[in-house]
Amino acid sequence: MPPTCHSCGSSSVEEDESRGTTTCTVCGAIIEDNLIVSEVTFTEDRGVVERFVDADGRGAFNSGAYGGYRDSRQTTIANGRALIQQLANKMQMNSHHIDMAVNYYKQAVEHRFTQGRPKEHVVAACLYIVCRQQKTSHMLLDFSDQLRVNVYKLAATYMQLCNKLLTSLPVVDPVLYIPRFAHHMRFGELTHEVSKTALRIVSRMKRDWIHVGRRPSGVCGAALLLAARMHGFQRNLQDVQQAVHVGIQTVRARLEDFGNTESSKLTPEQFQTIELGGEAEPPAF
Repeated sequence: MPPTCHSCGSSSVEEDESRGTTTCTVCGAIIEDNLIVSEVTFTEDRGVVERFVDADGRGAFNSGAYGGYRDSRQTTIANGRALIQQLANKMQMNSHHIDMAVNYYKQAVEHRFTQGRPKEHVVAACLYIVCRQQKTSHMLLDFSDQLRVNVYKLAATYMQLCNKLLTSLPVVDPVLYIPRFAHHMRFGELTHEVSKTALRIVSRMKRDWIHVGRRPSGVCGAALLLAARMHGFQRNLQDVQQAVHVGIQTVRARLEDFGNTESSKLTPEQFQTIELGGEAEPPAF
C-alpha cells in the first residue's frame, strides 16, 4: 500500500532514489527521508569508508582512516531546524507545523536555495508556507516583526521559495483573521458578538467579489469597523489601522466597495436577518 501524505492526505507520491526521499506530488511535503540508511565505499588504499545516515537524516557521518566528520548538508539542516524551532515557539506554533517547515527547509537545501540568503528569511518563508497550508491566523508581518526585517524583503524570499518548490498555496481567507483583530480592538464582553457580525459582513463581501485581489487585512478592517458601529462602539479608521496594520486609504476603499452593494442599503437589524440573493458585479480594480 503506497504511503499517504501526512499533510494533505493524498496518496499521490513520488520516490526519488537518488535523494532517498518520498514526496507528495500534490502539496510538496516530504513524507519519507530515510530511504538511504547506509553506504560502504572503498578508497584507493583499500581502506573502507562507511557512511551512516539515521532515520531522520540528521546523523550523517563518514568513518574511515581519518576519523569521522558531519556532512555539511546535514549540518545546514540541523541549524535550520534549530532556527525553525526557535521562531515557531515565539509564534506559538505546534510540533506538527515545525515538522512540516523542516521538510520544506530540507527541500530548500536540496535546491541550494539557502545559499546567498539569510537563513532567518528562508526559515520564516518555510514557516509561513505551513501557515498558509494549515490556514492559521499568522501573517507574514508577524514573522517580519519577530525577525525585525523588512516585510517586503521577507515576502520576496517567500515568493521565490514557492516558485522554486513549485508550491501551490490556497488563497488567504479573511475569515481567519477576524477573531484575532477583534481581540486587538478591545470590544470586551461583546468581542464574540462583534466578531460574528464581522464574519457575516466578510461573507457578504466575498459573495460580492470584494475580497478578490485585495489584502485580507483591508477586508477585515472594513468589516470590523462596520460591525463595531453596528454594536454601538465608536471606532474610527485610526483604531482599525492600529489593529490590522493596514493603511487608512485601503480600509476606506473597501468601505466604498461595500457601499456600492445592495447589502449596504439594509439597516443593522435587516442585515442580521435578511439574506439577499444573487451577487454584485465585481468592483473595478
